[in-house]
Amino acid sequence: MAIDKEKIKKAVRMILEAIGEDPDREG
Repeated sequence: MAIDKEKIKKAVRMILEAIGEDPDREG
């Protein structure tokens, strides 16, 4: 099963933005 890392990164970014985190901040 292939893992699409780009899709995961985009999804994680969307989740972080949705919960009010800053995706550009380290950590």
